[in-house]
Amino acid sequence: GGGGVLYEWDGESREISHGTQQVLYITPDIDFGEPNVRKKVHKAYVTYRDNNSSNNGVMGVFYQKDQSGTWSAATVTGATSAGYLDAGKTNFYRQEITFGSGGNNIYSFALKFQNKGAMRSFEINDITFVYRMKSAK
Repeated sequence: GGGGVLYEWDGESREISHGTQQVLYITPDIDFGEPNVRKKVHKAYVTYRDNNSSNNGVMGVFYQKDQSGTWSAATVTGATSAGYLDAGKTNFYRQEITFGSGGNNIYSFALKFQNKGAMRSFEINDITFVYRMKSAK
C-alpha cells in the first residue's frame, strides 16, 4: 500500500487546551530491529507526568501486535483505575505495563495512549520495553 505519512519528532512541547480535546499518542510500529523474528514482549515501563488535578481525565494504555488494526487494553501494574496510568503526577513517575499473552509470538508491537476526560497536560519522558527474541522452530 501507499499513502503513508512520515512525521519528524521535533521535541517541542505542545499545549493542550483545557476542555474536551482528545489526547492521542501512538508509537511507531516497533520490530526491535528484527522484523522477521518472533518475539515475546514481557512488559514496558513508561515514565510520564500529567500535572492533573483530581478533577481531570486519565490516560488509557492500549497495545497492538503485528499491525493487526485491533487495539487491546494493557494492564497497568498498581494502577488505581484498571487500564489507566495514575493521574496527578507532577514529577516524572514510572509505571509498569503488561500485556498478558498478547505480547507473545509477535513480530511487531505498538502502544497507544489515549485520554478519558479532559487533560490539562501529559508528557512522556521515555518508554522502555522488556522483551526477548524467540528462536526459530
